[in-house]
This record gives sequence, structure tokens and C-alpha cells, in this order.
Amino acid sequence: SDGPGPHRIRISPYDPESRIWLVNETFHQIYVIANDGSEVLATYGEKLVPGNDETHYGRPQDVAFMPDGRILVADGLDNHRVIIYDNDMNYLGEFGGEGDGPGQFNTLHAVAVGPEGRVFVLDRMGNEVNLFRATDDPAVFEFERSIGS
Repeated sequence: SDGPGPHRIRISPYDPESRIWLVNETFHQIYVIANDGSEVLATYGEKLVPGNDETHYGRPQDVAFMPDGRILVADGLDNHRVIIYDNDMNYLGEFGGEGDGPGQFNTLHAVAVGPEGRVFVLDRMGNEVNLFRATDDPAVFEFERSIGS
């Protein structure tokens, strides 16, 4: 299929098994691979089927890990959202959305977790990083401010 294919590789600093997470933008999928590369342990998303529900992606860009086990997926180029999953990849919620308003994205390209439960989301076309903070609700992150632009 045309497109960039595998786009990002991550290993959670909180995973004792150091599993490899591979984000494949073109296939709209995320793979979890054994640390020694011997097998694909899980596949999320449906190959070549974009979507915007709890189990489909629209050209995902990145994955990040919270200290409490939550997993954040930057479902960026088509869906302009960050999806929140629990440690078993059960859907909890999402934040973002397309636009220029506070906490919205034009081209969500990367996500990273910082100190104190803060989440940094790079909006490449918006020329800014949006900063969110965790709340007492594991399914909710609140917009704090933008950096740049």
C-alpha cells in the first residue's frame, strides 16, 4: 500500500517486559511486539481500514505511556484526537478534535508524557505544543495551555 508505513517505535519505561510498540500510519494499526522481536503479541486497528471509533485509527502517529498504566494513542492525521486506554487497551476516552481552538489540533503528530501527569501533544501544522493535565477521572485530560504559535 502507498504511504509511509511504520511511523514510530516506542517502549514504555513502565513495562517490565519492555515490549515494543510500533505505530503503522499507512495500515492504521499499532503492533505490540515481544522485546526480542520473536513475535507480534497484539495488533490494534484493522489493516487498511481507517475509522474513528474506539477500535479504529485514522493514520495514527504515536503512542505514550502514563506511570499508572494508561496508554495514549495520537490518532492524528485523520482523527485529530488522543485516545486514552487502560493498561489492557480498553477504551477509556479521548480528547482533542480538529480545529484551532484551545485543546484542538490541525495535524496531531506526537504525544509525550511529562512530570505531574502532564501530556504534551505536538500539533505540527498548528506550530504549537498543547499541554494537558491528568484529572481524577482516568478518562479525562484537561487543556492547560499552548506553547508556541
